[in-house]
Order: sequence, then C-alpha cells, then structure tokens
Amino acid sequence: MSKHTCFYLFLILFIACNEKSRQFTNKLERTLELSGNRPELEKVLAHYSENPKDSLKHSAAVFLIENMEHHYYYAMEPRNERRDTLKLSDNHTKQKYDNYPKAIADALKSAEYNRTVKHTFQKDIENINAEQLIENIDIAFEVWPKPWNDFLDFDGFCNYILPYRQKNEALELTLRAKQYQKSKQKLNDSTSIDSMIEVVKDVSIAPSHFQYNQFVPIDLPISDFEKGKTGDCINLSIYAAFKAKALGIPMVIDFTIWPNGRSSHYWNSVVYSKDSILCTDGFVFSGKHGSYRPRKKIAKIYRLLYAQQEASENHNERIKTNTFLDNPHIVDVTSQYIETNRIRTKVRTIEGKAFSTAYLCVFNNNKWQPIAKTNVEKGGYTTFNEVGRGNIHIIFYFDKGEWVAASNPFSIDMAGNKYTHIANGSKKIEVRLNRKTKITNRIKWFGRRMFGGVFQLSNDPDFRNAVTVNKISEGDTVLMPRTVNIQSRKTYRYARYKGKKGWPAEIAEMQWFSKERKLSGKIIGPHNSDDGKNAFDDDLLSYFSPRKIEDSISWIGMDFGKRQKISKLYFAPRSDVNYVKPGDNYELLYWNDKWVSLGIKKAETHNVQYDNVPEKALMWLRNLSEGIEEELFVYKNGRQHFWSSAK
Repeated sequence: MSKHTCFYLFLILFIACNEKSRQFTNKLERTLELSGNRPELEKVLAHYSENPKDSLKHSAAVFLIENMEHHYYYAMEPRNERRDTLKLSDNHTKQKYDNYPKAIADALKSAEYNRTVKHTFQKDIENINAEQLIENIDIAFEVWPKPWNDFLDFDGFCNYILPYRQKNEALELTLRAKQYQKSKQKLNDSTSIDSMIEVVKDVSIAPSHFQYNQFVPIDLPISDFEKGKTGDCINLSIYAAFKAKALGIPMVIDFTIWPNGRSSHYWNSVVYSKDSILCTDGFVFSGKHGSYRPRKKIAKIYRLLYAQQEASENHNERIKTNTFLDNPHIVDVTSQYIETNRIRTKVRTIEGKAFSTAYLCVFNNNKWQPIAKTNVEKGGYTTFNEVGRGNIHIIFYFDKGEWVAASNPFSIDMAGNKYTHIANGSKKIEVRLNRKTKITNRIKWFGRRMFGGVFQLSNDPDFRNAVTVNKISEGDTVLMPRTVNIQSRKTYRYARYKGKKGWPAEIAEMQWFSKERKLSGKIIGPHNSDDGKNAFDDDLLSYFSPRKIEDSISWIGMDFGKRQKISKLYFAPRSDVNYVKPGDNYELLYWNDKWVSLGIKKAETHNVQYDNVPEKALMWLRNLSEGIEEELFVYKNGRQHFWSSAK
C-alpha cells in the first residue's frame, strides 16, 4: 500500500470520526436549545467538567440530556384534591373495605374531582432540577460496581442503572437517595447473584394492602402509588424498577400486546447480559434463566429504555399512528424470551398510493392493533423479524389516519408454518357456534373441580338423610349452565351442593324451583353466610369458593324456611361466561378486507346457528348484549378453532 493511499485512508477516518463527534455535539446542543430550562441542564454539565476524574460522569450526564427530549409526564394538579383521594384509598385498603373498588372509582369520577384535578402535560427538559439530577448520577455510579453487574459496560450502565425515570411517572428525583439509604444494607459487594435474586423478589412486592385497579389513565407518581396503594401492572413495574435501580440491580420494564386477546401487560425482568434475562415475571413465564416458556401466546415483546433508539431515528417515515410504536424509547426483545419466526410477505399495491412503511397487526381489544413496523422493500415485500408463533396476523398501511389492509389475514402455527385465510364466497357453509372465545385450560380446570359433586335435598339441616338429585360423574367437565328436572312427590326444606371429598364446593350459580317459581331462603353451610351469597346472586361471573374445607367436606346450601316441592335445579360452574347465552343478541362477522356482518340473532339455546357463511372465512362472534372478551376463529370439521393469547 502506498504512502498516499495510507494518508487518504487516515484522512477519511479522521473526517468520519470528526463528523461523528460533531453529530454528538449537535444532538446535545439541540436538546439544550429545545429546553426552556437550559441553565439547569448546563449546571449539570459544568459540575462534571471541573474535575478530570469526573469525565465518565460527564459522559453520563451528556447521555441523559441528549436523550431527554421525548421524556414527559403528567402532573396531577391541584395536589390537595389528589391527596384527599389518596388518603381515602389508603384508608379503604387498610380496612379491607368490601366495596373498595367502587368507592375509589366514585371518588375519581365524581364531578368535583373531574372538575378540579387536571392532568397537565410536562416535559423533563423543562422541569429537571440540576442538584437532584447530579445526586441521581452520583448514586448510580456508587451502585454500579456490583458483582452481578460485571457484564455492564458504560452503555449498559447508561441504559439499565443510570436513568432517573422508569417510564412516564412524574419527576421525583429525591426519592432515589431516600430509597438507597433505606435499602442499601440489603446488598453489598460480596452479595451473590442468588442473594440478589431474593432481594429482587422483595423489591417486586407491591405496597401492603395493595389493590389492583386502572382508574387513573396516566402513570402514577411513585409517592402516590405508595400512599394510595392502588394501580395496575404498569405502576407495579415502575415501582419495582425504581427500587431495584436504587440498589444497582439492572431491572427493566418489558411489555406485550396480547394477540387475539385484550389489553397489554407490563412486567419486570433483570438483565443478565445484553441479550438475556436472569429472572422475570412468573405470571407470564414458567421455567428459569435460559429456559423460560410463555404461559400465554405472545407475538412481540418490547423493552422500555431511556435512550432514543436508532430505529426510531432512522426509519424512513416519521408517521404518527397514535400507538405505542410512536414511542422512540422501545426496543424489540422478543427473541430473548421465546422462539420466533421471520415473516416475509408480499403486500398489496394500492392504486394512486405509494407506501414505504407497513405494520404487522394482531387482533386485540376487538380490533386490529399494530405491533411492529417495517420498510416496504422493492418488489412490494415486507419482512418482519422475531415474531412469536401461534397467532393470527394481518398487515396494514397507515394512510392519513386510516388503516388500510395490505394483505390477507395469515396465521403462524407453533411449528412456524404460515397459512393464509381467505373467505371463499363461492362456497357457503352452515355453522353452529357455542362460544365467542377459546375454552382455556383454566376454564376447563374450573369445570373439572366439579367432578364427583352432588346436589342434595333434605329435611335435616345437617343432611343426615339427604336425597341426591344430581351427581356430576368423573370425567364430566361442566363448562356451561345446566338444568336438571326433578321428579319427586316429596317436599324438602334444605338444598345444597356438596363437593367431592377433599375438593372445594366451588360454584357460580345455584337456583332451585318449585314449578316455575324460583325459591329463596337463608344461605347455609360450614362458613360465614356472606361468603355464600355469590352462589345465589343471579350473576354468572361471580362465584362461591370456600376459604377452607372443614373435615374434608365442602358445601353450600339454602334453607327455604319451610318444606317445598322441588321441580327443577339450575346451576352454573365458575367460568368466564364466554359461552353463548340464551336470550343474548349475537352478531357474526367475517373478514373480506373489512368486517362484513352476517346478521344479528337472538340465542334461544347455548348455541347460535348461521347459514350461508363463506367457507374458510376468518370469523368474529360478538355478543351485543354484554361482555367484552371476543376472539377470532375459523370453522373446521364442525367446530370453532380459536386463536387466543391464553392456553
């Protein structure tokens, strides 16, 4: 190689490095210019510029400020109204107030609260305090050098230990120092990884008397969460990550959108390296490090990070879809958890339109929801990497606020095979439908808990001389309500359901009739009478489940007050009540580039029948009378086949 060639290579490298440095400086300068709080941010940079030994802390400060632009929170104002609600919530949870959820919901939804408490949008770059940010940086550096953090280089430290916030909770930077002082004795430089995991379990515990709810539509401040003891999985994840990072534990928040299900779920994991996790949420995954298995079907998993991700900076379209995909602080970590597929699909050409971005969707909350985006390649192909198996998908374009179908629906089975679902309008079939969601293993287990259970009548309050009018045989899984006609000339005062020996007498509903008159009376059984009221409340979603089993026998019954001639028994198992219910109105739809209705019908039995349904159609059965849980299915071999996030 000639001297001239070496010189030019060196010159190219020098220019490239200098340009990168200029971009680095420009990114910092951009954030400072955007901030109306520039003096505070510059104080932090100046503080770590005084001593050469603080050069790494200065780099950490630059990292935080450079990536601060899109971080925000909602302030709840005025605080006095908010404090009153927190006090009410705290009191109710401590007293285990029976009607707690309704009481808090009423407080939050009251005219006075809605009129006075506002959620005000605030940006970090406008509100950060220099002294508090410096304190956070110093504590982060103090807890970084722990034995379980050996894999964390500076980049990993910046992402997993350094950040002063977890998601979009309000700024409370002074809490980190308080939490560190409160809990630092739990860990030291000689703490083993196993001992650290025990601390993780401890910090992941919700506040005492915690009650799950989703009443407030924003990420709660950590202090509000501790005081009010209410929140959802997002607030729990924020709380745990805050406590863990204060001790130097690299805990992250990951989340998924349930495919063919409802809502989403956020949880915590502790990272073990840049590409693996040490421990995670037992609600979502079974197993242990290196062999986690999802308890539910998952399509995509994302991680919240403080740094703005390059994918969001470099994507060829800056389109706002008003979905989580607009968040520039998420990264795809699906392959760290589950086995995945690469999905390559040719998408449609829309006349007069040119799309450069396509979105992979799942059916969630009764509509197609985007879970990933990618560039449209030359030739009209799309490639979505690292997608979970066992789900139904479709690809959409986003056009001026409207979602436009770019493909037919397709499914990926658990072996990774792809199947396209196209309705055959030239061939019609008849379908008999009995559910609007899949029967999960959990629902089947509820039905199996009734194996060997008996319904009895007696004139003795202790049922010494009981007459069994119905017995559920072994292997008879009860999945929906049943009616039993009783032929007897005798009269009885007492009736009950008794579970198999050693099994709980768990039941959703039990009704006894004399001719067509439903009987009422006093609830009886070896328990507090209030415990059994759910078995007689005409609500199929509520249920009786005994707190304990006395002498291996569990039962729930009714004293009619006097002898009655019993003609009929109606009972229902504990269930999700997603079966077809007589008297409810249903609508069947199928997909043909949009949802097409096949009409509304009132169910007369526990199934509803439709004729002239296109063969191979992807279908959706809606209950227009009640309920929200609905899943997509196809009809094969005379029965429904659902895609569901649950197993």
